[in-house]
Amino acid sequence: MTDVFSYTGAERAAIPVWAVFIRTAVSVTRTPAVRWSSRSSMTMPIVFPMGLPWSAKEKRTIAVSDLSIARGVKSYLVFMRMSPVFHRALSRVQEGTDSVRRYGYVDTLGQVVIPLKYDYARDFSEGMAVVAKGEWSGKSGYGKRDFEFTGKYGFIDRRGNEVIAPIYDGAADFSEVLAAVGQMGKYYVRWGFIDAAGTLVIPCKYYEVSSFRNGRAVVCIVSGGALKYGSIDRNGREILPCIYDWVQHTPFGTTWVGEGEDFASRACTLLDVSGKPLIDYKVYQVNPSGKFGHASAAVPDSTGLLRFGVLDGRGRVIVPFEYDDITIFSEWDSAAAAYVERGIAEVKGKKYPFALRRGE
Repeated sequence: MTDVFSYTGAERAAIPVWAVFIRTAVSVTRTPAVRWSSRSSMTMPIVFPMGLPWSAKEKRTIAVSDLSIARGVKSYLVFMRMSPVFHRALSRVQEGTDSVRRYGYVDTLGQVVIPLKYDYARDFSEGMAVVAKGEWSGKSGYGKRDFEFTGKYGFIDRRGNEVIAPIYDGAADFSEVLAAVGQMGKYYVRWGFIDAAGTLVIPCKYYEVSSFRNGRAVVCIVSGGALKYGSIDRNGREILPCIYDWVQHTPFGTTWVGEGEDFASRACTLLDVSGKPLIDYKVYQVNPSGKFGHASAAVPDSTGLLRFGVLDGRGRVIVPFEYDDITIFSEWDSAAAAYVERGIAEVKGKKYPFALRRGE
């Protein structure tokens, strides 16, 4: 079906039916009473396989109209509004490597919808994508490519329109309606945040920042020659002062903080939304890698040997501190159509798998 293309008109997207079905492995159920006429209005339950925007077990109903054969012998599915599945699913593509590269975007049918004219680009997030003009410099050899991009960053929308001019020395994806941008200071790039209109709502004064998650972002300043971390809200108000050597938020509004630059010896604790400790002891080698807020951590036993366990996002001990090592990880369970968390605990050379449930 590579010779079948979509077209647009009157603010509606017309998509070739069988090209869509074949390319996306969509299964369609049609009520026998519904006539597939050129001017009918109907709904169809469409089931998408896993990996597309809707899961394999989830059914959605899409209103369609004008299922016609007006363009030759091909049938087109015409959506009343631009479909979020096909209109928004733009993939970033690249031509060239090393110092000569061009980036653009294609839709789910493989058509170039935004020309490959940028020297750097990122995927779309919240309707906008970071693009830049500049140059790649570096070298390749011995099986390695070490190149770095230098340029000016801006943002485009899904139509390829320049929404925010390329005036920044760094930029990150939009998250929770704000995007981090950098401006070159006297010694290094200083970071702040802009809104979708391009207004600088949080000044560029930080050495590092994270994207916003659940209304909070980690920020970093240079203090006394050392990097110190804290957090702010979307109005730029301080939630945690920049006095810590490490800060990481959890999905529950709590925050891990640590003192000490070295991971192995860093003493950590978990704070609630008001900044008060949730645990009355220090833990070490904290790895909050669980998708549901779980973290592996260690406490020293009576001999000083670190023993590992698991805490949840509220500081409750889920797996006791009894093991030589623990690894936790999140993975997609296709049968349950959801993420699950599993772990492996090790003691005296033996490994014991376990499962973690959301909210525990």
